[in-house]
Amino acid sequence: MQQSLLGLIRARREGRTPPPAAPPGDSQVAEGGRPFDFRVRVLVEIQEDPDEIALAQELLTACGWPVREPKSGEYVPDAITPSYVARVVEVRLLGSRRGVAAHAAYEVDRVARRAGLPLRVREAALVEREPVPIAHRYWEVVPVHTPWFDRVLDLTGSRSKWPEHFLGMPKNDEGEPDTTELSATLGTQRLDPATHRLHRVTSDAAISRFLRIIGLGLLLEVALWAGISYGRDLLRDQPPLWLTATGYGVLVVISLSMSVVTTMGLQHASRYSGALRQVLPWLVPLAVPALIASLPQIGGVTQDAYVSAFGLPGAAATSWADSLEAGVFVALGALLGLGTGIGVGGLLHRSLARTGLSLGLAMAAGLLLGTIGAALQTYAALDLADVKAAQDRRALAAGATPVPFYGIEAHFVCAHPTTKAPPVYGGPLPTTRPLVTFGPDGDRISLWDPGTKRALSMRLEDASFTPARTEEGRAVCPQGR
Repeated sequence: MQQSLLGLIRARREGRTPPPAAPPGDSQVAEGGRPFDFRVRVLVEIQEDPDEIALAQELLTACGWPVREPKSGEYVPDAITPSYVARVVEVRLLGSRRGVAAHAAYEVDRVARRAGLPLRVREAALVEREPVPIAHRYWEVVPVHTPWFDRVLDLTGSRSKWPEHFLGMPKNDEGEPDTTELSATLGTQRLDPATHRLHRVTSDAAISRFLRIIGLGLLLEVALWAGISYGRDLLRDQPPLWLTATGYGVLVVISLSMSVVTTMGLQHASRYSGALRQVLPWLVPLAVPALIASLPQIGGVTQDAYVSAFGLPGAAATSWADSLEAGVFVALGALLGLGTGIGVGGLLHRSLARTGLSLGLAMAAGLLLGTIGAALQTYAALDLADVKAAQDRRALAAGATPVPFYGIEAHFVCAHPTTKAPPVYGGPLPTTRPLVTFGPDGDRISLWDPGTKRALSMRLEDASFTPARTEEGRAVCPQGR
């Protein structure tokens, strides 16, 4: 609208002839099809010049506001300024009801001032509209016998062999229609009463379909969360290889199913919404740097969860690459949960647009579901750090060194106090058996005692530490022999 107004104003200033005025009494058709909440009729007066009248009508119509001559009784002719003519502009606005007439008058005046039009606003009034009740009953044509696969396709709004024919009847008409009342030439599909029937369209059916699609998304979200959580508990017991492989296979199948739902929903939403088509090409380039910058922070939370399982404060210092790697799995789970919810929103609109469901409402419901799913997957993924910590505690208690956890590596050390009774937080310092440390933190060091399974902390200056020896697959200290 901005470009069209500037173009019309530029044409006027350059002396080009505007289009001729519409015949008296003809209504200008609003362009653009923009949505609106209220209609306000604004009485304006324009200088009685054919060029000025034509330009005013063109500018106002380009805003989506029809312009016409006033009807009898809509104005007082003597109140119009001499050498000016009256016109009625129907301004369509989004917003609140309070002050909408003043808002419409301001908008018309703003267009006139920007174009230098000899136009004045005299009066504005809201067009009151009564809600129109649904005065019809509706039926749709469905197969007499529906295969289960077609039911699944219909649930997701995908293509199926169902005939697309719709019938509406006034509410005051009695009786139930049948397929013989449908036009045989309106569509290209031939309707056979032996294979097709009419099904009444009701709000209950729409609610049922809505709940089924939401249930599909919830099922996938809960399945992934349960798979990760069950796998976490299973890994604590060190299951056989075939069971571990089966669990990973189930997680892959669930993840692929969620990816399909995400792709189908986003594809429909982007094809339906022009604004979304413009946003998506910019969203990925902007989101990738932000995601890469946040992954190390997410990884740091995962590393902290691992170290905290030993009762130790904070994670040991690791590289940026280790923190990045630690955050990938958590971020993937969260993105998969969020994407599935958004995909469900697209499928909701794809399947329920015929009931009047708007894309915005469907995507809002999907976004809410996706937020819940992302929280579930994040919680389950972070809990995997506890699984690894439980396995490593068992290995350390047996004197074995576990595999590092995203750069956090456990070391067996032997403590040699520099004083007779050094201050140690968490209990006395064992000197005859090896202790576990993940590295110093400033001028202090945190230790874990595999014998008592307690966390210790002390100043570095109060003891010296040497690597423990390995004898017969176990870590030992020389002074503990």
